[in-house]
Amino acid sequence: MRLPHTQQAALMATDALPLDAAFTYAQATALGACADEVRAWVRTGRLRRLSRGVFVDHDFWQGADDRIRHLTLAQTALHHGPPGAVLSHGSAARVHELEPLDPWKPEVPTLTATLARSARVPGTSRYQLHRAALPEAHLHHGGLLPVTAAARTVVDLARALPMAEGVVLADSALRLKLCSLDDLHQAYLDCQTWPGALSAGRAVFFADPLSESPLESLVRVRLQECSVPAPRLQVPLQVGEYTYRLDFLWEEHRTIGEADGLSKYDDPSVLRAEKLREDRLRDLGYEFVRITWQDIRADPDAVARRVWRAFGRAHQRM
Repeated sequence: MRLPHTQQAALMATDALPLDAAFTYAQATALGACADEVRAWVRTGRLRRLSRGVFVDHDFWQGADDRIRHLTLAQTALHHGPPGAVLSHGSAARVHELEPLDPWKPEVPTLTATLARSARVPGTSRYQLHRAALPEAHLHHGGLLPVTAAARTVVDLARALPMAEGVVLADSALRLKLCSLDDLHQAYLDCQTWPGALSAGRAVFFADPLSESPLESLVRVRLQECSVPAPRLQVPLQVGEYTYRLDFLWEEHRTIGEADGLSKYDDPSVLRAEKLREDRLRDLGYEFVRITWQDIRADPDAVARRVWRAFGRAHQRM
């Protein structure tokens, strides 16, 4: 879900104030409300004061999820931030709806601005500010909020994250078609002298648009760390009248890997279909390794050993 468009919002008593975004005193008065009316709405609980001079509709705030609340606070941060500031890092990731390895934790909005070294910006608890270059290619245009482009957002975050988390974000940006591999590589090259660039480079150059979920991304990273050969991803395989798409395929080892969230098996018919699928693939001489979230988080070395054992069984048959 994108941040709701203010022009499509229901209107307050003035028939002008937006219910789905933060707004300032100045915006309220420009739309026909007087300062006394705004103060009265705050007193009666109709409006919630987010910061000095910035408000949001109380019912909207109460019904908003964590992402929308963060982006509403991000609007507030932009009101108070330095000129030319844009949302970046975790705030930009929320705008682009990137899928992280773990759910986003509550945090203050993050801004980036290009400022002279001599420029002084008062400290504040409303937002975190990064001073950095913002080339035109690193900006996203066309949205409701000024924000770094998806590729720059991934690089900014990956500079400070472990490789697995960076790869999950990079794969997510590619999967959602928010950027291309070339975009990611160029954003990295533009920032390659910045702190943490080595970590970002490892994540960006490992990214793959064929990785279909955070679990698949995590499995790829952990198996690579355990020196398991890189598999092919999302390989179609024809079995009689059926075409199956395989999460991971080690072709020379006749082994299939499946990144399995398990929730789909709550439906017995899905479980039966999956069992038939696996039987047909085994009949063709393939070994099968299922990898769950619990497996790869708890003991990636054990997962790697299972994969190697599957390789061994397949080679014995061959």
